[in-house]
Amino acid sequence: MAQDMGFQRDPKHWVSHDASLATEEDLEIRRRIFWGCYTSDKLISLILGRSVYLFYDDAEVETTNRLPDFPEMKPWLPAGFSDYDGGFGAVNPLIPCFKEQIRLSKVIEKMLSKLFSTKSSLEGIGRQSCIDSLNFELCSWYEALPDCAKWNRWEPPSTLLIPSVAALHLLFHSVRIALNFEQAVSHNVAALKDNARKDCLSSAEDIAHIVRKYRSQYGLGHSPLMMIYGVMQAVRALSLFGTPEEAQYLLHVLDECSSAWTLAHQARDRLTRGKM
Repeated sequence: MAQDMGFQRDPKHWVSHDASLATEEDLEIRRRIFWGCYTSDKLISLILGRSVYLFYDDAEVETTNRLPDFPEMKPWLPAGFSDYDGGFGAVNPLIPCFKEQIRLSKVIEKMLSKLFSTKSSLEGIGRQSCIDSLNFELCSWYEALPDCAKWNRWEPPSTLLIPSVAALHLLFHSVRIALNFEQAVSHNVAALKDNARKDCLSSAEDIAHIVRKYRSQYGLGHSPLMMIYGVMQAVRALSLFGTPEEAQYLLHVLDECSSAWTLAHQARDRLTRGKM
């Protein structure tokens, strides 16, 4: 529907048809609508196991930029920013994190299209080469994150967790597990399987750390959808390669999230029955 409406065209091309779109704010808002659809498409594809519908190369929309925050916008800012004003100087992490999610979504698009598509014919060395290439792209993306979008599990417990940063890292670690899980449970070469297990376990542990911190600072009653998917992937990995206690904790997290997301309750049932 977004493509039928022409969202993939940059809104500066619409101005000749509608002069009311001439302000920078209007153009930027419409660009964000497209990129929001683009990133959401990748998350929905990951959750449902469907093909992606919006492709990066089909879009001519320019990258999003930060607009000034007007006083009227304050009630709409995500939780966490009001307590952290000025913590990053002039840089508010919301838009940088959104830009990084767009970059990460390009890798997800490639992973779903080349590796997990029903039409994919990759096998053996070709498939392994694709997995290695995607792992390299994920690592390169992670290393190139701007300082305001970085997170690590060793930061002091008192450090405030910015929700947009948390969601970004939940997505990264979830995708890393999704990419390597099949190889981690396969009868592949021992060294390849061990590396895949290490990647899955490391990302699952990071997800658990993020969830604990998010829960202690904000609660889980209004958790983002990304939280549900991240916990699902972490439970799969921890149940096989980690500690059962940590996996059990994350199952309880899904219980708490079920007040906002019916999907959380369904995911918990399937994970408990070992069907995911």
